[in-house]
Amino acid sequence: MDANTPDGAVNAFLKALGSGDKDGAAKLVSKRAVVSTDLGRLGKGQLDGTAFTKFADTYGKLMVTKVPNATKRDERLIVIGPNQPQAQDSKKAQPGAKQVTVRNEDGGWKILSIK
Repeated sequence: MDANTPDGAVNAFLKALGSGDKDGAAKLVSKRAVVSTDLGRLGKGQLDGTAFTKFADTYGKLMVTKVPNATKRDERLIVIGPNQPQAQDSKKAQPGAKQVTVRNEDGGWKILSIK
């Protein structure tokens, strides 16, 4: 698991979801993730098996498609989607693309939100 870079953390998270590794995915969730979301419940160990399967089916097949330039020192936006990576300067969003916010905490990057 490579949480030393923002996109590495997202890739490791998506890989854990894709392989059904609930504990591995949970370790990559920020402690600041909103608990009322499936992501927050996953990080707190409160996401049941059925909900995890649905969550993993939704996100586990996606990949990092774009790593925009940094806007904050301790947070980054990473774009994930079902298609191949986009050019850095591309302004057009891919169908099915999601934005993942990662946060630098505890010596590594963690998933804060998925929108």
